[in-house]
Amino acid sequence: MGEELCVQRRAKPGVLPLADIARPVMLKALRQSDIDTIIQACGPDDAASGGEADDAQSARDRERVYELANQLSRPAQEELLALMWTGGPKNGNSFEDNLELAQKTRDENHAGHIAEQHARLPNYLRDGLRRLAPDTT
Repeated sequence: MGEELCVQRRAKPGVLPLADIARPVMLKALRQSDIDTIIQACGPDDAASGGEADDAQSARDRERVYELANQLSRPAQEELLALMWTGGPKNGNSFEDNLELAQKTRDENHAGHIAEQHARLPNYLRDGLRRLAPDTT
C-alpha cells in the first residue's frame, strides 16, 4: 500500500501511475519489483528548501539507488538504463536501440549513471514503460 501511494503521488495529472502500466514483454531480466523498489528509493519528488539537510538526503537517496541498481544482474542493469533513456526527455531512440547502446558500454558503471538521475528517475522509468506499453486505443 505504501509503495503504491508513493507511485501514485508521483504521477502527473492525467497520467497512469506506474502500477497501472503493464510490464513490457521486452524486459527479460528486469522485474517490475526491481523497478518499484528503485523508484521508492529515489526519495520524495518535492525537496522542501534545498538546504544542507536536503543535500544530505539527496546524497543518501542517490547512494541507495546506486546500491539497488548495482545489485541487479548486468542484463537487468542494461534494461534499466535503456528504460531510463527511453523515458528521458531528449531521447527519441527506441528501447531496442537504447538497450543495444547500454550493452555496448560494458565498461561503464551503469549503476552510477542510473543513480545520478535519481531525482528524475521515477518519471523517466514511468515514461519509458509508457512508451513500451502496447497502444490500447
